[in-house]
Amino acid sequence: MNAVFYVYFYWQFGWGYQFLVFSYLASALLAIFLIDLDFQIIPDAITLSGIVIGLAISFFPGGIGIVKSLIGLLVGGG
Repeated sequence: MNAVFYVYFYWQFGWGYQFLVFSYLASALLAIFLIDLDFQIIPDAITLSGIVIGLAISFFPGGIGIVKSLIGLLVGGG
C-alpha cells in the first residue's frame, strides 16, 4: 500500500521536499490506521513526531506559516 502512495507522490511532485513530506504523512497515517484497527490505540511516538515535523515544515516556503501552525497545534493538540 505504501508503495502505491510513494509512486503517486513521486508522479505528482517529483523528487523534492513535498515528496518526502507526503510520503511521511501517508506512512504515518497508514501505520496509525493499522495499529488502531488491531489494538485500538494510537502510539505517541507517531503522533508526537508528526507534530515536530509539521512545525518544521511550516517554515518552508509555501507552507502555512508558523503562526497558523502553532494555532493548529494549540487547538488540535490540547
